[in-house]
Amino acid sequence: MKYIILGTAGHIDHGKTTLIKALTGRDTDQLEEEKRRGISINLGFTYFDLPDGNRVGIIDAPGHERFVKNMMSGAVGIDIVLMVVSADDGVMPQTLEHAEILTYMGVKSSIIVITKADTVDEEMLDLVEADIRHRLKDTILNDAPIVKVDSLSKRGLDELIKLIQEKYAEVESKDQEIDLSTRLNVDRSFSLKGLGTVVTGTLLEGEITVDQTYELYPSKKEVKIRSIQVHGEDVKKAYRGQRTALNISNLSKEEISRGDTIASKNSLVESTIIDCKLKLSNHTDLVLEHWSRVRVFLGTREVLARIVPLNEKYIKKGDEAFVQLRLEEPVYCKIGDPFVLRSYSPVATIGGGRVLETISDKYNIKDTDHLKDLLEKEKFGLEEMVYDYIDRGEFGTSFADLYSYTGHLEADIEKNLEKLSQEEKIYKINDLYFSRRFLETLREKITSALKVYHKENPLVAGMKKEELREKVGKKINPKDFNSLLDSSVLKEKIKTQEVYVSLRDFEVKMSDDHMKISEEILEKLKKAEPGLLKGSDFASTKEEKKTLSFLLKNEVIKVDSFVLRRDYYQKIKEKLVGYLEENKEITVADFRDLNGFSRKMALALLEHFDDEKITKRSDDKRTLY
Repeated sequence: MKYIILGTAGHIDHGKTTLIKALTGRDTDQLEEEKRRGISINLGFTYFDLPDGNRVGIIDAPGHERFVKNMMSGAVGIDIVLMVVSADDGVMPQTLEHAEILTYMGVKSSIIVITKADTVDEEMLDLVEADIRHRLKDTILNDAPIVKVDSLSKRGLDELIKLIQEKYAEVESKDQEIDLSTRLNVDRSFSLKGLGTVVTGTLLEGEITVDQTYELYPSKKEVKIRSIQVHGEDVKKAYRGQRTALNISNLSKEEISRGDTIASKNSLVESTIIDCKLKLSNHTDLVLEHWSRVRVFLGTREVLARIVPLNEKYIKKGDEAFVQLRLEEPVYCKIGDPFVLRSYSPVATIGGGRVLETISDKYNIKDTDHLKDLLEKEKFGLEEMVYDYIDRGEFGTSFADLYSYTGHLEADIEKNLEKLSQEEKIYKINDLYFSRRFLETLREKITSALKVYHKENPLVAGMKKEELREKVGKKINPKDFNSLLDSSVLKEKIKTQEVYVSLRDFEVKMSDDHMKISEEILEKLKKAEPGLLKGSDFASTKEEKKTLSFLLKNEVIKVDSFVLRRDYYQKIKEKLVGYLEENKEITVADFRDLNGFSRKMALALLEHFDDEKITKRSDDKRTLY
């Protein structure tokens, strides 16, 4: 079975609610005020059983201009719309506005119903039909079939039911297409005695199950589902495309309101800037320019925003344009979501479009490269979306981030990650994903930095890893950076040691000048009495310091501020160990006299041997460790 929603639209008092009652035998106007005034205020909900036994959910939308927001809330998730036009009025302002809203919302299937057909003659009916065809030609209703009905006499109802059955057959099945995580935009929240909080909405994506917990956006509160009803019947699970009533066990009706979204945990990201493709209405005289203030209707929520055009300085009626919406409060939406644009004041529907990017930096009309990116994003599937998001990551992308950004099921994301990894477009480093392009860019930064470093430090094996990270990848976690250095992409050009990083083909080679300086240093140390010198005594120039640093790797050793040849250091250590094996303990004075050192030299060496765990100190004496 597939689940679809049939919705009504049209001007006030054109007979939408009466038509639904004629089809179903049920009145969708429930409020006392609605019955007293004879107009729909809130959305009405019921269902209709088709001749083949399939059940269709019905949303009856109000037609009054004051309740357009209610109508837009109901339009979310509609599969087939009945555009109702009365024979005695013809096309009216809300007829046109509703037609445009449905177009912007992406409703694809429609039937035009001319109601009150018995109140006019056939000639008038023909004129109304011709007027409808002319005035709705630029909307989704352009090629919609037209049926003439009278809800009181039942004229045309059989033909209408037949058309609904045909349209039902054309709508793609959604009940098994669980390719997205759960999302339901709340259009009503109320409390029922004995039950508590109840919310309603059309399940746009995924499925929702009793006794499961979900997340409420924007409050981020946990939502626990006690029970679910679909068309007045209790069910354990509701599917995408169904009108759903949820009994919430842990939140009051004041904590949930129209405009909120119930979704899988961590499946949505907060957006304050969204990139969109916008179509401005043919029926508006408003010209949008940089920083025009507008109302944006997303899901069942309306927020204020500022327009930033990206390809046209001025956006006029009938124009299509790429824009950035700088929102005045955060929203939670997904790429591909439809939206309706309304003027700030006086309030009127002026356009609509689709969301192309939910996480964006600030751009304007000068940023032509960003505009090219948006043109590409119009064609993105999940694989391209996953790759693009990873490629934009400045310091790696986690799986949790991908899940929140795409809103797709984890298994589908994993499948695309595996494919991208096999194609070597992305790499998993620790628990983060990096694109090959990012790694190649990082590699070029690293090689450039190392070329400069090797030129300035030819006697040093390489740059320290942390120093390199500070230069080329400050935002990357040190642990992740070290792992990146070992990736196959970077190892094409670099090599790593425990502490150092160098170019792959770099080797320490002493120049003739450095060889001469090296010989001089070693000779000075050999002639020194008692074999120790302060480094500052013979390494004062820049080149001498570089040479000494190189010699420290093998030829010499540094203890505190003193430098000595490594072979001499070994003799001192052996003499100390031999003395302790024979005498068991030694003082600083004993050690000084044993080697002819100054007290400062003796103390520095003994503390060094303590650190090396050759000796251990007890008061003013040392013993073997």
